Amino acid sequence: MHRFYVLPQNISNNTVVFAPEQGRQIKNVLRLRAGDTVAAFDGSGQEFCVSLHFNGSQTTGNIISTCYPKTEPPVKITLVQGLPKGEKVEFILQKCTEIGISAFIFVESVRSVAQIPQERLKGRMERWRAIAKEAAEQSGRVCLPTVNGVSRFANALENVSGAGLIAWEEERHRTLPDALERINPAGEVTLFIGPEGGWTPDEVSQAEAAGISSVSLGSRILRTETAAIVASALAIYGR
Repeated sequence: MHRFYVLPQNISNNTVVFAPEQGRQIKNVLRLRAGDTVAAFDGSGQEFCVSLHFNGSQTTGNIISTCYPKTEPPVKITLVQGLPKGEKVEFILQKCTEIGISAFIFVESVRSVAQIPQERLKGRMERWRAIAKEAAEQSGRVCLPTVNGVSRFANALENVSGAGLIAWEEERHRTLPDALERINPAGEVTLFIGPEGGWTPDEVSQAEAAGISSVSLGSRILRTETAAIVASALAIYGR
């Protein structure tokens, strides 16, 4: 069944009102007809089965049933990602949303190659949030991850939720699975993944001074997008 995220204010009186672009997708791309059913969710954890109705340019749905799918991870994981270049941000957003990440923070670090001009940031943020929304729709999630703006590394250190872990290729003693075993399974975790080139030793020292533990992702060097996916999956499913 096709799934759509709908703003909470667009659901009332047993009726779902789809956004104009969703209406065009429903009619012109998916070619669904009046009476066909789709799923809609509002980010609160509930999902609605709705019967489609078309009124001119407006597409709505009558709620047939409501359910609460258990598709969200039992623990909140925040991914602090060193800003990578090119389309890697979009790839990380898509795949880690599918895995179950609750929040994304992108940070400018010493070795970050990518730089986003301030005048382009708003457009990038809109696209990033759209990618996360579409990934949540596709993967069956009932909550949208939070996609925050680009931050400085120092600011991210001050806003850690739960236990903080920073992946570092020079860490020789503590692996990510080892560190996760010592954390309350229901506790929040903030994962720091470096950009291309990784974190500098000084950045890792700053993180450790802030109470964040350095961890290894194994004996091989992973690409930044691979590291984000591996760490996210271990944090959610390996506990």
